[in-house]
Amino acid sequence: MAFGLNARQIRMALTSHAPSYLEDNIAVVERDLAAGKVRNLPAYLLAALREDYRPAAARRLPNPTGAPGSGGVGEEASEPAAARLERLRTQFVTEQLQTALERLRPAERAAMERDYIARLERGDGFEARLILGLYRKSGLNSKIVESHFRVFARERLVGAMDEEAFAAYAASNGDDVPVSVTVS
Repeated sequence: MAFGLNARQIRMALTSHAPSYLEDNIAVVERDLAAGKVRNLPAYLLAALREDYRPAAARRLPNPTGAPGSGGVGEEASEPAAARLERLRTQFVTEQLQTALERLRPAERAAMERDYIARLERGDGFEARLILGLYRKSGLNSKIVESHFRVFARERLVGAMDEEAFAAYAASNGDDVPVSVTVS
C-alpha cells in the first residue's frame, strides 16, 4: 500500500507472482524512484510487475507461479549494451551522491532535510502526500522516503552528469560498454 496500490491490486500481485519476482521488481522501482525516473509510483510499479523490469540475470530464474514474463528458456542471457551503460550511469551518480552526502556537516544535512520536508508540504500530488505521510511515520527509515530524499539531495549536491568523469569511471570499472551509447 505504501506504493499507492489498492487492496485488489495487491492481492492480484501476490497471487500472480512469486515473492522473489515481487521483491526484485520492487527493488527496481525503488532504484528508479531514487534516480528520479518515476512520475506516477503506482502506475510504474504495476508496469514493472506486468512487464518485468528485473535485470536480465534475474529474469532467467524461473517464477514458480508460471506468470508471463517470469523468466526461463529463451530469454536473452546477456545484458544489452544500453542497459549496461544505464546501470553504470546509475551506479556512478549513486556513488557521487553518497560521497557528497558524507561530506555534509550534521547541521547542513539537517537543513537539507528541513528543506526537503518543506518541499513535500508544498506538494499537492499523490506522491508528495504519500511520501510525507511515510516520513511522518518513519522519517528517513522508510526505503521509499529515503529514495525520494536522495533524488532531492542529488538535485542539490550533484547536478548534471559530468560526461568526462563518467567516461573515466566506466573505464576504471572495467566495463566494456562504449560510453558513446546514449540512453534516453
